[in-house]
Amino acid sequence: TPTDVKIKLSFDYPKTYDGQQYISISAKFSDFEPGWDDNAELVRVEIPKQKVPTVSPATAATVGTAASSAQAATAATLGANIAMSGAMSQVWGMINGLQIIVNFPLLQIEFPDLSGMMVGNLIEIATFDIMPAEDVMNAAVKLPEEDRDEDNFT
Repeated sequence: TPTDVKIKLSFDYPKTYDGQQYISISAKFSDFEPGWDDNAELVRVEIPKQKVPTVSPATAATVGTAASSAQAATAATLGANIAMSGAMSQVWGMINGLQIIVNFPLLQIEFPDLSGMMVGNLIEIATFDIMPAEDVMNAAVKLPEEDRDEDNFT
């Protein structure tokens, strides 16, 4: 006569099982008779996935917002790089022109009075003559009068 075996499984937290793999449960029976294979697997049940990955609408909206923000930031960076490369090429062109103007006195080119004054002003700007170099050097290196020991070196 056939015998039915019913196995009922209940889990305390069924949603904590991994949603990527099936969980296998196997049943082995033994009747302690000679010749019976105790390792024989008579019943094998695979429990289907229990963990259902659900994404809430709020999470989906947040991910969409983050993706659009990242795309906007990338576009802004690209635009800024293009604008800055153009601006920097203009700056380097001006610096190269100023370097040529700075070397005009070495070529001993005679300019009219007004042009000579403008070239002189451009040279001061290009060489960053904001403060008088001699006064700064004298103030930085010159010792005060009372600390001099010139009598020892005369």
